[in-house]
Amino acid sequence: MRKPFLLGPIFCSLLLFCGSAALAKQSIGILPFKDNTGYDGSWDIQKGIALWLGEAIGQNPFYQVVPIDTLTRALEQMDQKPEKGRSGLFGFLFPKRKRAAVQQKSRQISEIAKKKGVDILITGEINAFSISRFRAGLPMLAGYESYSSNVELQANLQRMIDGKPLGTITGKGEITDRDLGLSLFGKTSSKALEFCGLDSLPFGSEELRKTVLGQATEKAIAQLKTKLEEIVVPPPLPKVSHPAILLVEENEVYVNIGIEDGIQIGNKFSVYAQGKELRDPITGTVLGYAEEKAGVIRIILIQAAHLSKAEIVEGKGLIKPGNSIRIE
Repeated sequence: MRKPFLLGPIFCSLLLFCGSAALAKQSIGILPFKDNTGYDGSWDIQKGIALWLGEAIGQNPFYQVVPIDTLTRALEQMDQKPEKGRSGLFGFLFPKRKRAAVQQKSRQISEIAKKKGVDILITGEINAFSISRFRAGLPMLAGYESYSSNVELQANLQRMIDGKPLGTITGKGEITDRDLGLSLFGKTSSKALEFCGLDSLPFGSEELRKTVLGQATEKAIAQLKTKLEEIVVPPPLPKVSHPAILLVEENEVYVNIGIEDGIQIGNKFSVYAQGKELRDPITGTVLGYAEEKAGVIRIILIQAAHLSKAEIVEGKGLIKPGNSIRIE
């Protein structure tokens, strides 16, 4: 009797295919945060906070963070071509034109973000970034000291496909080191040495994250991440039995999901085409069909209960009517 030795590998290959399918992620772009604190230390906290936030956001499998340098380099190239006459005095004398210049730069930022494939753009501000020390006792005999830190961040979310603001989120971290550093006979404590050498630690490093300032920053960023995850969420499972492509028109498609399926503009779906037959090696019975990923689409217009228009993000020329769509 022949052993059905091929059935197991076929089944396993199907599981591997499904497990390795790429998630139709939301691409998150983060620009350097504006510093409102007057910080004048050695760290570049504007870029550093953005990188730290990006690292945290990237832990969510639904998000794909666009490298911050990809955006900043494009912005730097844009800034190297300033418009003539747009000096500080010009802006002071002609405030309407200054506002127009700001609006124009905002549009340019949006254009750059779209070209880099950004779905959600985050711009933010640093409203507090401080560490303070409390000391008590006699300086040359004995005393104690404690440290506290306060970090406050604000982030604005904008959906790039239609420019819609998705809201403003905030994060606040307040940490007080309750482990009082004792000092005897004027000797500098380990806590004081850590406080004085804080700027020498690389921003975002593991060493910095162990300090009160690092813990406060981590807490504020964690709050931003949590609030982002409440706003930018994966689309729900469609209610229709077989979500599919209805019509393809150049770079756009129509799909049979819409208002009643709970989708939103900007939602992405993977598109699959039917592949080769999979047969039982012994009986020859057709067990099913392999799937071949054809591309990714993004909803741009919701028209009816079960009808929407989408743009092709990946797979132009490969996506056909009848292809299935799904969230992975």
